[in-house]
Amino acid sequence: MRGELLGYVKKSNKTSGLLPKSDIKTFVTCVHVRRGDFLLVGFAASDARFIKSALKFIEEKEDPKKQNKVIVFFGDSIKFMKKLSNDLLLVNGKQKKISHYISTNSPTDDLIYAKENCDAVLISGKMNLDSTL
Repeated sequence: MRGELLGYVKKSNKTSGLLPKSDIKTFVTCVHVRRGDFLLVGFAASDARFIKSALKFIEEKEDPKKQNKVIVFFGDSIKFMKKLSNDLLLVNGKQKKISHYISTNSPTDDLIYAKENCDAVLISGKMNLDSTL
């Protein structure tokens, strides 16, 4: 277990496929969308309205010097992430200049990617309060 945990803090030589890299000009916002297993057991899952509101908040707070805005989605519901990505492209009928990517990497690779490339991370996944009482 120790070796696996240490692997998360070391710099990775692994490439992340076609996912973007954060740099001086590019601000990468990563969004983890967890729905599948929550819905299966009756927990409240992340919804589009919450995620859109949270992304708007992040966008208002992010570094204005970085001109390229990129959103990378991780999660277990490709269909939901695609719809969310398409919804985010239009605001008030106008095309937004933010690129969207949906990761198809393993959860471990997504964590490594996030550690090395995400300037902001939104981890969504509501918890059913009844299950914590």
